[in-house]
Amino acid sequence: MFKFLENPKYPVLLSTFGFLLVIVSHFEVKDITKFQVLKAANPIYSLYVLGVLIILASITIYFLESEIDSSLNASLSFLTRRNKIIRLNNGFSSTINQSEIRIVFGKIEEIESVPDDSLFVLPTNEFFDDECMHDLKSSLGAFINAKYPNQISQLQDLISKQLQLLQSHSVEKETNAFKESYGVGTVIFLDSPLESKQKLLLVSVTTKKAGEGLRAEMSYIFQVINGVQRIMADKRLNSVYIPVMGSGHGGLRKESALFGMLLAASDVMKRPSGHHIKKFSIVIFRAEDGGKPSISPAIAKKLLRISTGMFS
Repeated sequence: MFKFLENPKYPVLLSTFGFLLVIVSHFEVKDITKFQVLKAANPIYSLYVLGVLIILASITIYFLESEIDSSLNASLSFLTRRNKIIRLNNGFSSTINQSEIRIVFGKIEEIESVPDDSLFVLPTNEFFDDECMHDLKSSLGAFINAKYPNQISQLQDLISKQLQLLQSHSVEKETNAFKESYGVGTVIFLDSPLESKQKLLLVSVTTKKAGEGLRAEMSYIFQVINGVQRIMADKRLNSVYIPVMGSGHGGLRKESALFGMLLAASDVMKRPSGHHIKKFSIVIFRAEDGGKPSISPAIAKKLLRISTGMFS
């Protein structure tokens, strides 16, 4: 009953002050050293009324605060929901609707997969231009140069042919420099290109305009993940590997980008669909085994727990 006294917040202080006013209104102290307290000959009723009102107000505030805390705790219960997180050799895993959402630490170009039913997603900009493929610091550039080192121009030709089938609009990419944009969220599927066994999906997740620079937004991530799900359903693919998107040239904080991807993936897994994705793997860059990843494992694990907890 008096557990709230263990936390002396302002309602307790208010009620204490109210009781003091009630006492002072009816008693007077003759000698504080001898604790001589006498009943006042003329009670101060205004102080008495004020004290009672303060006590009532403090009680009301306390119960209102408890009610708000209960509602807030119920609303945010997913933050402490203990959905199962499994530690892997190189990351973490959680499950939604029998679909596995994984965080993997490493390089996307070094991931081993089952070619027949898996997909590699590679982020690019809304123009699908060549410079992304030659940027070894980007996931796209690192993957293409590792897997297709002598076939980049042929790969670019395949992409160009598919882009010709899509609608585009002219955008001022830089001051007085215009280029055709295919929009954020556009996907290009390459089914085992150039006699390789691996299926690729290029997705536009960054935009660049004069006066704004190159950037990504959280909403772009959700557009891309929806596009990935659509392709996987159409092609009957079961697993996907995708790097953290929007945090490189796009400017999003790595942790924010990862959280957005986890939320989008969790939403896709929870949503009723005619095709069941078995494994959704997000690759967090780590230069070497045992090295420090771009996002700490502790933070990645917490974000995985929170995001999957929201949909479990």
